[in-house]
This record gives sequence, structure tokens and C-alpha cells, in this order.
Amino acid sequence: MKRLLSALGLAALLATTLPGTPAHAAAPVTTIKPAELPRGADVAGPHLVGKVIVDGDRRVRAPGRAPWLHGASGDGYIVSARSAGRWHLYRVGDGATKVLHTGGYPEYAVLSDDGAKVALTLSQTSRRTVVKVISATTGAKIRRKAWAKAPRVLDIDGNRAVVGGPDGGYLWNLRTGRSRVIDTGFVYEADLGANRLASFDKDPYDGGCSSVSTLLGPEELFTIDCTEAVRAFSDDGARMITVHKLSDGIGPNLVRERTVEGKRLATYKVGFFFGEIRWETDTAVLLDAYGKRKGATVRCTEGTCERASSLRATPAA
Repeated sequence: MKRLLSALGLAALLATTLPGTPAHAAAPVTTIKPAELPRGADVAGPHLVGKVIVDGDRRVRAPGRAPWLHGASGDGYIVSARSAGRWHLYRVGDGATKVLHTGGYPEYAVLSDDGAKVALTLSQTSRRTVVKVISATTGAKIRRKAWAKAPRVLDIDGNRAVVGGPDGGYLWNLRTGRSRVIDTGFVYEADLGANRLASFDKDPYDGGCSSVSTLLGPEELFTIDCTEAVRAFSDDGARMITVHKLSDGIGPNLVRERTVEGKRLATYKVGFFFGEIRWETDTAVLLDAYGKRKGATVRCTEGTCERASSLRATPAA
């Protein structure tokens, strides 16, 4: 871990943040049945409805098949989609559709918070990972770097990127190309805007515990948890969504809303699985919640939920 505490301080922190303590007993447990929820407002900001990007009153059709929206970029949008058997990264919505890159997988493409850059994992093995950062406007290369072993780009904001994996976390300066170590643990989640970092002290399959801390600036350790892992931080860094640390496959069927200090605000369950999880505001989380047959995007805050989309068929597992 990046933070070192005295044995007494560590014991006190564990006692106040591990799940199941009396301080968390009053947090609601909400079972989400999408078809039975009241309909609320549509998702704020750009989102996909089928193959159409919806952004307020604006509608832009995504190219290709199985589109994956990365977000807004100026007056346009960055989308991954399949065409002719390959994934392509497109810029759409502000003129002619432009292919920025071909190859790779959409989950390994990371759009910067300002919409100006995209980080792409070009190749990855257990010994070496090659990452390229390109312009989200032209596709031109900004930086390319080979990293030892198998880290991932976790976040980009301006000229800074966080790269993390089982062998540590790095802050990568995209202007100079230099990088520096910011954590020696298994760094798996980071948010530059929220100034939050999550890392395991060792392999989670071997009993590793997750810590949440500041990423930059004054060092502060918020919580340690040996059962759960962070899936997403709110933009202000005050809240987070956690899942069981070994969650894998199509997605978990139980997630928890917590303060960054670990206090449980709510537990959400669903009949099949949760897909994409992201914060819409500092207090409202959007969950793609799927029952056995139907699902929807659901907006929840401290145990109270509403539908933020129409019902849709649950995808095949």
C-alpha cells in the first residue's frame, strides 16, 4: 500500500471500515426489479439508446455494430463499434464520421476527462504492455510507451494519466513522457478528478485487502476493506460503489453504495446481474440492472431507486 500506519492506527481503521460492523446495520437493502420501478427522468448527459447517441435533444446514430460510447469530445462523441469483424474507434457527431483507430477492444480504450485524448492498449502480455495515446479529434499519436508486465490505463485528465496493475501504479506525464511511481500495491481503480486511488496490498485471490486513499497531494488513507473492491468513485470523491473483491464474469448481482470512509449507505441486489456502473451526480448512481428477462438503467440514491430508461431485453450471458 502507499500509506503506512502504525499498528494501532491500522487496527482502529479496520475496526471502523470492515463490512458488517454495527455502524452499517441501518443501511437499507434494496432489491431492484426494473419493471416494477417508477419511471424517473432520462439519463443526464450523452448515452446510448440502441444504436443512437442521445444527449438532451440531440440524436446521433452510431456507426457499425454493438456500439460502445466512451463519451463526449467537444461537439462530437467517441464511440467504439464493430465493422468487418474488427473493432474501430470513431469520432462522430461534428461532421463526417472519422475512424481514429482500428483494432483492440473498447474496454481498453480510455477517453480523457476533457474529451481531448484517448489511451489505447495496443498489445498486452504478462511481460509487456504497449499503450498509445492519440488525439480524440484527429487520431494523431501523442505518446506511445511500453510498460513492464500488464498494467492498464485507469484514467486520463489533461496531460496526466494513471497507469496501474498488479505491480504498482504510475503517474504518466503525457507532455514530457516521463512517469513516476505513486503506489507499490496492486492499483486497480483511479480517478484524477476526484483525487482517489484504490489498490490491493497483495493479490485479492490470496487474501489481499483494498485501500482507498488520495491519489495526489497530501496523503490520506480513507478506508481498508478485505472483502470488497471499488467499482466507481463519485466525481467529488465522497462516495463510491463497491462489489465483492473477486467479482468476475458478466457482472455482480450485489453492489454497495458507501462513503469513501467506508460507511455503508445502501446495498442493491438484482435478479441476474449489474452491468455498467457510473455516477450521474455526486449522490446519484446509475446501474444497468438486469433481471432474468428484462433490464433497465436505474438511478439510485441511498436505497431509493427509479428507472432512468425504458425496459430492454436482458442480453444473453
